[in-house]
Amino acid sequence: MLAAALFVGFAGSSAQALPLLGLEAGGIVGLNVGEHIRDININFNKSDLAYASYLSYGAYARLWIKTPLRIAPFIKWEDVATKGIAAEERFNNVQYGGVVGIPLLGIITPYIGGSYSTFTRQYENTWAFNYGVHITFPIVPIAFGIDGSFQRPKTEGHKVDLHRIGVTLALQF
Repeated sequence: MLAAALFVGFAGSSAQALPLLGLEAGGIVGLNVGEHIRDININFNKSDLAYASYLSYGAYARLWIKTPLRIAPFIKWEDVATKGIAAEERFNNVQYGGVVGIPLLGIITPYIGGSYSTFTRQYENTWAFNYGVHITFPIVPIAFGIDGSFQRPKTEGHKVDLHRIGVTLALQF
């Protein structure tokens, strides 16, 4: 009861602080950047390597702390489809971490950051480098952006480059 009373009192007294926080939740559609070589068999002969393209879709959420240096913890989920010469596979990738950006012109925020990245199939968990551009519209509660990540997870004992860029569209609360 005391905790509830303190929460209500804090929430009521800090209503002026709400513009300092901005919740953003939306979707992402992306693809692999550059040539990605996926290992097909353990012998690694030149003929056993296949070029693969990754298409992905997913969702993300960020909590922007609106100070002169913008900080945003985030979580991102992507369902990735692999289409190569040998086979078609799907896996999920969940990243959680944080980004830091500097707002420019009041609506554009380029950002960089890092995250821990987990996978549901053949890839081992790893760390990812995240970057992008966040664009907001002052009157409409919609955000648009470009979001990228680079990571090197292991699969079958070898590291592979996963570099994806996606387009984001989100609602801001």
